[in-house]
Amino acid sequence: MVKLLELPVNELSGNYLAFNKSVPRRIVKRFEQAYIDLKSQDDFDLYIHRYVYYN
Repeated sequence: MVKLLELPVNELSGNYLAFNKSVPRRIVKRFEQAYIDLKSQDDFDLYIHRYVYYN
């Protein structure tokens, strides 16, 4: 397993998102681009609060 990225949430510090080495590189690149696109949107924090602070 290769570290892909650390999640940018203090409460999740030390947690990483990774893909199995058998996942095709094109899938990993597609995910990376979708993540970059999501982070560039103004409502990225809303996603964090929706899925991390769901209480």
